[in-house]
This record gives sequence, structure tokens and C-alpha cells, in this order.
Amino acid sequence: KLRLRGEAMVRDIADVDMAAASHALDAAGQDIKQAVLVAMGVATNEAHRLLEIHGENLSDAMRAVQRGG
Repeated sequence: KLRLRGEAMVRDIADVDMAAASHALDAAGQDIKQAVLVAMGVATNEAHRLLEIHGENLSDAMRAVQRGG
């Protein structure tokens, strides 16, 4: 049940299908914030680094990805 909720969150935030959300969640070790960034095409280690740089603020990290850095 929690897994499905996490997948739905990643799907909605990253605007991807459920399969991509599930894959991203697996790659990110079930971390929702990292999974969103992974679903956006960011490597797992880079997703972790972006979240650290942006104080765990997902919106800021997503904006950085959209800006290309």
C-alpha cells in the first residue's frame, strides 16, 4: 500500500507513467525525493547531491534540473 502511494507520488510530481515511477523508486532506494529526480532523468548519485545542495528542497532541486544544473 505504501509502495503504491510512493509510486503515485513520483508519477504525479515527475509526470511519468507508473512503470517509470516504479523503476525510479527502486533505483532511489525507495526515497521519494530522489526518485522524482531519477524519473526526470537524473542519475541516482546526482539526485542525492542535488538534494543535499538544495537543503532537501525538492522544488529547488527540480528547478535546478530544469535549468540544466
